[in-house]
Amino acid sequence: MTPASLLTIHDLSAGYGAIRALAGVSLDVPPNRIIAVLGANGAGKTTLLRCISGLVRPTAGRMQFLGQDLARIAPEVIVPLGISHVPERRQVFPSLTVLENLKMGAFTRRDASGITEDLERMFAMFPILRPRARQLAGTLSGGEQQMLAIGRGLMARPQLLMLDEPSLGLAPQIVDEIFRVLGVLADSGLTLMLIEQNAAKALAVAHHVYVLQNGRVALSAPAEGLRGTTRVQAVYLGGGRRARAGEA
Repeated sequence: MTPASLLTIHDLSAGYGAIRALAGVSLDVPPNRIIAVLGANGAGKTTLLRCISGLVRPTAGRMQFLGQDLARIAPEVIVPLGISHVPERRQVFPSLTVLENLKMGAFTRRDASGITEDLERMFAMFPILRPRARQLAGTLSGGEQQMLAIGRGLMARPQLLMLDEPSLGLAPQIVDEIFRVLGVLADSGLTLMLIEQNAAKALAVAHHVYVLQNGRVALSAPAEGLRGTTRVQAVYLGGGRRARAGEA
């Protein structure tokens, strides 16, 4: 039986010392959906993903993944639960080869034959990486590194793949390819949580959108109803109250 929610977050707060990055964020991630989290720089988007993956400890609130409390679990325990985090600016291991980076994504797994099958699947998904398998990741272009980072995240066989700004700094044609792949992954049944500055791209693929403003949810709505409207831009510019009221 498919659960109603894969991930549920309620009243989550977190910060860095005296700086509060999240202030009572609540959201829901159903299975087999793309959830986009939008907002201006400093809105708390990256902190949200870092809390989910265990890199930042929340100061208040609850996070549950398939009923499992995430609030006090270490990152190395969260990954085997079924959550992969593709961080902002890729963060591949530059001194390791493409193949070694992909294998690092499977470090919690012990099924050698399954890992081999998934390596082949990653090279089929991102054909440009196959001839670069023995090349150091640090010598790849930005777009190639982003493909590698996504592939590395998929090697853990997650149920939830979280991506932080996958289009950042990439050429338009590479961005189009990245989002094409995200669509393929969603069609395969994988649940995606996407943080993205490119609101138009995110709205084009997402099922539901949350917009953060100053660490709070300023807008929560189905993506379909936001395409072609100015509601998201209104929140970016500080019009969160009007946007919540449903005004264009």
